[in-house]
Amino acid sequence: MKRMIMHVHTSPRSRDATLAPADAVAGAKSAGADILLFTEHDIAWTRDELDRLAEENGSGILLLGSAEVAHRDAHLIVIGCDTALDLALPVNEMVRQVHELGGAVILAHPADLFFQITPEIASGWGVDAAEVVNLKKRSVPPGEWKNWLERGMGLVAGLDAHRKTDMKGGCHTLVPEWVETEKDLARALRERLVRAGQ
Repeated sequence: MKRMIMHVHTSPRSRDATLAPADAVAGAKSAGADILLFTEHDIAWTRDELDRLAEENGSGILLLGSAEVAHRDAHLIVIGCDTALDLALPVNEMVRQVHELGGAVILAHPADLFFQITPEIASGWGVDAAEVVNLKKRSVPPGEWKNWLERGMGLVAGLDAHRKTDMKGGCHTLVPEWVETEKDLARALRERLVRAGQ
């Protein structure tokens, strides 16, 4: 399995972040990651931008992009879908739209005190995975992870990094060796072939 560091916001794409993309790459390399998943607010990196960043930083790790979509009912990490989503749709309709386009959806920080999303709600929405470990916000207690698994969701761990000091080791998601693109990662998420690591 490959070690992926995910949920990393950078400046200037995410307005609340001060983390430079090059520092994110360096931090992920230092933490022993094979993959770095950039997760910007409401926008994703293009493949050309990620390739250029890898070339400029001699990364040695795979750089992938995703977007954290701020829906009124939840924050959703969308992977493998380049189409603008209609935020007026209910979450389950947005998830269905992403799936039809070959993408996947991770429920970001479900235990956050603002949202408090249960496995039952997330399952009804059809999300592919839940971010049960989040180093910036409240995580789902490990004793409750089985509740998410029993409802058919994969479990992931994210940094929710916004600053250079947020780029820590010890929090990663394991993904299959064959993941090389956003579409591959989306497939792995939809097939529940990922797992949270610490």
